[in-house]
Amino acid sequence: MVTLLLILPLFIGVINITIITGQLMVIKGDLQQAAREGVRAASLRNNPTSADAAGKAAAREVLNDQGVNCSSPDAGLASYAFGPGQTISFQVSCQVPLADLGVGVPFLGNKLMGATSSERLERFREYD
Repeated sequence: MVTLLLILPLFIGVINITIITGQLMVIKGDLQQAAREGVRAASLRNNPTSADAAGKAAAREVLNDQGVNCSSPDAGLASYAFGPGQTISFQVSCQVPLADLGVGVPFLGNKLMGATSSERLERFREYD
């Protein structure tokens, strides 16, 4: 009986760490999807200002659809080289509250997670 009392908290801790790690991997995938959608939406615009706005809207929509809980989401163009054949990058970052992921562990704090995606602009198109 004493052995069970010593091993049970360790076993619960291992299960909790496994749950948190799995949920962080899912959130990382959601951030990568948001960055891909953001750069795709940005590449369809003609100037950096509208591209940044379209990318942010697309990334925010993906994060909301996936139910990602971010305390301070941030998204935007990481490179403003906007012209035919140029490569643009879009970056999404998020502060994930770890207390929401675990099984009743409120003292874990936040984890900064992010993702970046790049896409080449069309060569035979006019840009502002």
